[in-house]
Amino acid sequence: MTRASLAPLLSLLLLACGPPIYTCTDPLPRQVPDPSSPRLHQDGQRLVAPDGSEVHLDGVNLGGWLMWEAWIWGRTLQLTHLDRQSESHMLLRLTELYGAQAAATFQGRIDAELVTQADLAAIADLGMVAVRLPLNHTVVEDPARLVVVDRLLDAAEAEGLWVVLDLHAAPGGQANLFTADPDPVLLWDDTDAQDQTVADWRTLAARSADHPAVAGYDLLNEPQPPDDAVYLDLLGRIIAAVREEDPDTLIIVEGTSYARDFRPFTTRLDENMAYEAHLYTALDGAALQRPDGFSELARCHDTPVWLGEYGEDQPDQVGDLRQAIAGANLAGAAFWPWKKVLDGRYPGLEEIQAPADWDPLMEDLTAKTGKAGHLDWTQAQAALDGFLAAAEPQALHLDAEMAAAIEP
Repeated sequence: MTRASLAPLLSLLLLACGPPIYTCTDPLPRQVPDPSSPRLHQDGQRLVAPDGSEVHLDGVNLGGWLMWEAWIWGRTLQLTHLDRQSESHMLLRLTELYGAQAAATFQGRIDAELVTQADLAAIADLGMVAVRLPLNHTVVEDPARLVVVDRLLDAAEAEGLWVVLDLHAAPGGQANLFTADPDPVLLWDDTDAQDQTVADWRTLAARSADHPAVAGYDLLNEPQPPDDAVYLDLLGRIIAAVREEDPDTLIIVEGTSYARDFRPFTTRLDENMAYEAHLYTALDGAALQRPDGFSELARCHDTPVWLGEYGEDQPDQVGDLRQAIAGANLAGAAFWPWKKVLDGRYPGLEEIQAPADWDPLMEDLTAKTGKAGHLDWTQAQAALDGFLAAAEPQALHLDAEMAAAIEP
C-alpha cells in the first residue's frame, strides 16, 4: 500500500482515538452580547434570535449534495481505497468514462435536483429548525453554481429554517480524508490555497450578509492542521475578511481532531461566535461523555457549543447521544445526513431506494482510474434519472425509529 493510499486510512483510525474530555483551566472573560443585533447571535452560552428568544439549532445536514461523498450515494466504504470516495475522484471518473461535457451535465443535475424546497418542507415537517449546508470550495468559486446556494437560502426562508453555511472542503483540503476532498498538497502546505480560502469566505459573506435565513458561517469542517498556530492564523485571516463584509452573522469554529478538541482556543476569536463539535458513537468510545465536556467548555469560554454532526449508528445509540446532548444543554444538534442510499452499515433517517442500475454506476465512479465502465452514457443518464427520482421527498423511506431518536 502506498503512502498516499495509507493516509486516509490512518486518518479514519485516528478518529477513534479522541482527545481527552475537555476540562476548564483558563476561563475567558464573559462575552458582551449585542441585543440590537439583526441576526441570530451569541448571548453568552446561548444562541438567540433578533427578538432575544433562545434558539437551539436542531436539524439535519444536507450531506452528499454540494459536496459529494460516495458512501452517501450507496457505495460501501473500502478502507484501503477511501480516496476513491471523494468528489474529485468521482468527477475524474465521470470525465474519463464519458467526457467533460457529460461530467458537467451530471454535476449540474445533482445541483439542481438532489435537494429542493420539497426537502426543506419535509425537514420542517419533522420539527427541525435548521439545516447545515456542506459546500465544496468549487461551488463558491463558480458564480453559476453559487446561484444554487441562493436558491437554497430562499427556500429555507420560505420554510422557516435556519441555514449554517459550512465550508466542508477548503482549497487543497483541510484534512487527508475524502470528506475534505483533498488535493495532493493540502491547505496547510499551500499559501495559495490559504489565500483562496480567505477569498472564498469573503465571497460567501458578501453574498449572504443580508439573508435572513443564514444562521452562521462554519469556517472549516473537521480541520486537521499540523499545529495549532497555523490553524489559528488562518482562522484569524478568515474572520477578518468575513467581518469586512458582514459584521453581524455568527462565526462558527470547529475543534481539531475531527471537531472534538478545543484546547487550541485560549482567547476569544470573535465577539459573536460559537464552537462546533462532531460526535459519532460508532467511532468514539467516549462519545456519550463528551457532551458534558462541551458543556464545561461553554461555561469556561462563555460561548455556545453546537453539535454540527452526529448519527451513523443504530437508533438506540443515536437516541442515547441525543439525550446526552439535551442533558448538557448544548445549542442544538444536526443529524448526518438528511438522506442517503443505505450502504449496509447503519440505517439513516430518510432512505433513497436507488434503482438497480445505480449500483454499477457507483462502482464505476469509485473504481481506479483507467478501468472500463459497465455503463455507456445513455445508461448512466438513465441510472441518474432513477436515482434523482428516488431521492425526491415523496419517494423517500422514513426510518421511524431514527426519526423518534433524533426528535428535538
